[in-house]
Amino acid sequence: MFSRRAFLLSALAASTASTLARAQSAPQTGAGGAGGTSVQPTVLRIARRSIEVNGKSASVLGIRQPDGTFGIRTQVGDRFRVRVENTLEEPSLIHWHGLTPPWQQDGVPGVSGPPIPPGGSADYDFPLRFGGTFWMHSHQGLQEQAR
Repeated sequence: MFSRRAFLLSALAASTASTLARAQSAPQTGAGGAGGTSVQPTVLRIARRSIEVNGKSASVLGIRQPDGTFGIRTQVGDRFRVRVENTLEEPSLIHWHGLTPPWQQDGVPGVSGPPIPPGGSADYDFPLRFGGTFWMHSHQGLQEQAR
């Protein structure tokens, strides 16, 4: 059972963490890059593609750059500047696992923002604080299971 002191300290800690997260998560606007130069975002397109599984064709969701490259490579210390384009005939949204975007760019429909409509796009811009291998997937409807 929590004592009154433990409860108040927990509430204060949660409030402070929430305030700090909001202060750090303000989306970047304007030209942005080093020395005021603008850096173009990497474009990632959400699209359907066909693959073969056990000799049968299957339609899955994929995320590629316009040149066909899967995913994205970045450097720690750079900004994560990405434009996600939805080429599907249904809304979609990308959730960035392992990265630390501002909560408004976390890719959970109805929580961090609306889904990207068919033919629409969304921009993401936040600092890359650490390296690693991460993955992304949709949190819209059952799209994660359909990939």
